[in-house]
Amino acid sequence: MSIISGDLSARSQYHDYTKVREPHKTDFYNAVYEKIKNGIPIDESDWAKDHYELERHHLNKHVPSDVDLIDVLEYVIDSIVSNVEQLGIKGNVTISNQDLMNALRNTVSKISDMIKIPEENDENKGD
Repeated sequence: MSIISGDLSARSQYHDYTKVREPHKTDFYNAVYEKIKNGIPIDESDWAKDHYELERHHLNKHVPSDVDLIDVLEYVIDSIVSNVEQLGIKGNVTISNQDLMNALRNTVSKISDMIKIPEENDENKGD
């Protein structure tokens, strides 16, 4: 469980890194500038396309093939916080049943792969 909680903690440290770390930060601020100056939606920028693919938590825009429940948690948290921040409402968060089941399967597989079963040595066989 500590590995999974560590994964979630790491996600919180790097959440939206494409907004605050180069090489993507400049592109993000350019997209914001274009929205303010010319009314071009940020979602239509090259930065947004990269952001949705590089960061795993925008499941409404891009679902990684190895999506897991950590991705789902980050998506839910981010969606609720951004809806309240931007719209002043507690918004609706949706995910398809197929994506949720894939996340569950991938998480089960990930956790199963973490488990190491010690091999018995020859001395203990037959005990």
